[in-house]
Amino acid sequence: MIPSLVPLGRMGTADEIANAVLPGMRRRHRGRIINLASRAGIQGIPTLSAYVTSKAALIRFSEALALEPLKMAFRFLPSILEPSAHR
Repeated sequence: MIPSLVPLGRMGTADEIANAVLPGMRRRHRGRIINLASRAGIQGIPTLSAYVTSKAALIRFSEALALEPLKMAFRFLPSILEPSAHR
């Protein structure tokens, strides 16, 4: 079950969007990508292991993506929004 759910919340869309926008960011020498993850990617939630796994993968993907432009010498501002429940 988990392998079929993980791609829904992580790389599929995030990777496609990053590949689509990075060429323009390189031309402009700057850019920003904002990924919406979840606090669940940092702190597990019982019975939601597939969701937690997908959000953790998105967080790590965003962190790794932020390091790639260092080789290309342009300004890149990655952001990961991690909303959580509140009252």
